[in-house]
Amino acid sequence: MAKKLGITRSGFTREALRAALARSKEREIERKHREGYLRKPPKRGEFQAWEKEQVWSEP
Repeated sequence: MAKKLGITRSGFTREALRAALARSKEREIERKHREGYLRKPPKRGEFQAWEKEQVWSEP
């Protein structure tokens, strides 16, 4: 596979490891985010003040 991509085996391995570590870190961040909302769910209307800010009007 490395030859097909035009990189060395060590370069291929290094990039595969970087990608795997990045995916692992992303999953960990998402897990913590999910757990945080399970521990302390948002209150009714908590984000209501921001609803107007989320709408993009045409100029």
